[in-house]
Amino acid sequence: MQRSARTLSSVLHRSCALGAQRSSIVGWKCLAPTRQTDGNFKPMLSVQQLRFYTDKPSAPKFEKEGRANFTIPNVEEFKRLIESDKIYLFDVREPCEVAKGRPPAKRYLNLPVGRIVLDLRLSPEEFKEKYGVEKPDKDDSDVVIMCWVGIRSTFALQGFHQFGYAKARHFVGGWDEWNKNYPDYHTKK
Repeated sequence: MQRSARTLSSVLHRSCALGAQRSSIVGWKCLAPTRQTDGNFKPMLSVQQLRFYTDKPSAPKFEKEGRANFTIPNVEEFKRLIESDKIYLFDVREPCEVAKGRPPAKRYLNLPVGRIVLDLRLSPEEFKEKYGVEKPDKDDSDVVIMCWVGIRSTFALQGFHQFGYAKARHFVGGWDEWNKNYPDYHTKK
């Protein structure tokens, strides 16, 4: 049963990160437990399947997640920003993926997601020497991150924000959505 408590604890911490007020939750119960074929307990649950017990008169509040404030909502808006040269595009795909094509942004850098922590620590001079392009200022609002389908760019966005690029955004649809909508409007590396 300890294993299930750890699993539920990790789900609780994730849900707390989405806006639950951690101090008001004193317990929880899984409403949809299942057993695996090896006999181990494996909860199959979502936030809706958890019942929270609280020591306060009202239930914890789940606030709206803020990720939408840092996204480019659709491929048309992304294209408009590229055409008007209003973005510095960081493509966090691997070079072999970029070889299949990329959006034709004038200010572009392929910075694989695994390099973000190391390379955002570089000084502007070291960054320029390594990549041949200027490192953006931390207060620039034109930093946009993309990947294949929006998963790696979500993690990359968190990294950029942690390094002080508070206005950085990401294109959720990624290369997949771009290529579906504009298959002939891209640059091959």
